[in-house]
Amino acid sequence: MEIEIQIINAFIDGESGGNPAGVVLDADEFSARQKSKIAAKIGLSEIAFVSSSKSADFKLDFYTPTRQIAHCGHATIATFSYLQQLGRIKKADPSKETIDGNRNIFIDGDMAFMEQLAPSYKEIDHRMDSLISSLGISVRDLLSNYKPFIVNTGNSFLVVPLKDETAVLSAHPDFGAIHKISEEFDLIGYYISHEVPEYIDIDQSHLRYGHFGYHCSLRLMNLRALFDDKILCFSYVMRILVILVN
Repeated sequence: MEIEIQIINAFIDGESGGNPAGVVLDADEFSARQKSKIAAKIGLSEIAFVSSSKSADFKLDFYTPTRQIAHCGHATIATFSYLQQLGRIKKADPSKETIDGNRNIFIDGDMAFMEQLAPSYKEIDHRMDSLISSLGISVRDLLSNYKPFIVNTGNSFLVVPLKDETAVLSAHPDFGAIHKISEEFDLIGYYISHEVPEYIDIDQSHLRYGHFGYHCSLRLMNLRALFDDKILCFSYVMRILVILVN
């Protein structure tokens, strides 16, 4: 069987950068087991399988190389931008069905913006020593007045804010410890970053619309998706639309 898989970089800066996701269109014929095998074979952090839906415009199933997950932001953006370029989106506000409910999408030209659940946060101070140790950093490397915490917007991940780019790039992770903690708290993985935003905010109730100027170094550590450490370094201005669903 031949399967066509598009590899699309979301959040690019001009013609470079971005976060790659796999996209498989017209995936109605594939079983959950087949999707899992395809994702494992390709080896990307996430693949979106697009099929027909009775409750939304499209159904998206997201798979890592090891498991199905409820949502994936960059794979959603990649998928709907691609569908728009193919002319398969017929309105400015399409929707996606997921295993965790439906979400709205907003189209502006070839760009796609997505709706997601408002984030929930969980402090894990009782495991702070273990978390710090698993990254091979010290408490002095943390951003002042901030501690690692778990965020959930459909999937759970650990956010570790560090004080500067040097701290991000010099972390020496213990992947065995990261895997153990990820299993304990059902995490997709770790996100460790340093960012200095300049934000122009127009806040209208649940809608925030503005421009961010970022210089950011981001390391993604996700053993549960079968990749150890992915480093993204970028400097750009990004237009962001965030819809928070209460």
